[in-house]
Amino acid sequence: MLTIIIYYYVNFIKWLNTQCFFLHFLVLFTDSKKTVQLSKMLIILNLLCMLTRGSLFDVQNAQAKGRGGYTYFQALTGQDLDPDRTRWDKVYQKNNSDYLYGKNPAHFLVENYNLIPQAGKVLDIAMGEGRNAVFLATKGYHVTGVDFSAVGISKAKRLAREKKVRIQAIQADLKKYQLGESLYDGIVVFYYLQRTLFPQIEKALKPGGILIFENYISSQLKYNKKMDPEFLLQPGELKKMIADIPGFEILKNSESDDGKEAVSSIIVRKKL
Repeated sequence: MLTIIIYYYVNFIKWLNTQCFFLHFLVLFTDSKKTVQLSKMLIILNLLCMLTRGSLFDVQNAQAKGRGGYTYFQALTGQDLDPDRTRWDKVYQKNNSDYLYGKNPAHFLVENYNLIPQAGKVLDIAMGEGRNAVFLATKGYHVTGVDFSAVGISKAKRLAREKKVRIQAIQADLKKYQLGESLYDGIVVFYYLQRTLFPQIEKALKPGGILIFENYISSQLKYNKKMDPEFLLQPGELKKMIADIPGFEILKNSESDDGKEAVSSIIVRKKL
């Protein structure tokens, strides 16, 4: 019911916004009595327009009001105007009783997590349902996980409770979220590719901090034709991107195709 009320309120105000301009001209061509009435109406409408324009209910123009990019309209109604977030919420919700990628951490992380300074602060970028973040927390790390999906974060917290550990979860759009500077002993990124994020990752790591990164490469399309090529690495691309950042040194780098998955994996240290 609240959603319906707000929906009609928003559309009514949009209509008012268009009428305010025309009423100014209408006032000029009416008799004095009607002019007074219209003037009063115009003042009220202008006040409504000013109060509403850019307000918490302005669906088209409202900017993120809080953590994760939600407007108050979205928080009140449950409606999310970002198609990417909505899509991932639906994906995770569909598998609500289970975990899309399982509860076990990525194999590459299990093999190499101990390169991250012990008991350090770790950031899990695009945490999803939390399998890697929770694993690191069980190993004594202080883990912060960032993800776009409220459903994914909810499941990550549930997994943490199941494993009797704590993680800090932040819902945010990684295209807008700022990672900070010299905050983390380790950053892990699995199966999320945002090429513009690597310079931020370098800044967010403490000197000597470790980045563990893995993503699909373009030959993964042999096994999953539905994947978006934009989010797949080209052969050799990951190593080149890292090499272009002066503050990084590569510790391990590999590309593999086991007949089911084609991935590029890398471990990087921020120079002291």
